[in-house]
Amino acid sequence: TKSRVDTTSSKSGYRRPDESSIAALIGSAAVIPCMGPQRQQLVRRLKEHFVDVDDDELRKLLPRDDEDRETSIGGLLHESGRCRPCRNMLAGQVCGKGIRCGFC
Repeated sequence: TKSRVDTTSSKSGYRRPDESSIAALIGSAAVIPCMGPQRQQLVRRLKEHFVDVDDDELRKLLPRDDEDRETSIGGLLHESGRCRPCRNMLAGQVCGKGIRCGFC
């Protein structure tokens, strides 16, 4: 799904991430290995785009899973096939990073 990020300013004074730069990051995921330093750098850059976005706004921007549950920043890479599952979620545990996790 296409990211629902817009660039308007909110009442809290921060500027939302630029949709074109997020789309470019997600698009670049197709040529980046699923593991290794390039992927780590991609996830770090993706997280940096949302550093000034509060959690309530971020929840509105992130994709939802098949059961309409919120995903995470890492879930943005799902469509590219370059996401990686969170080890906590695989173990049936709650991830401490929540929606800011770099994994899906």
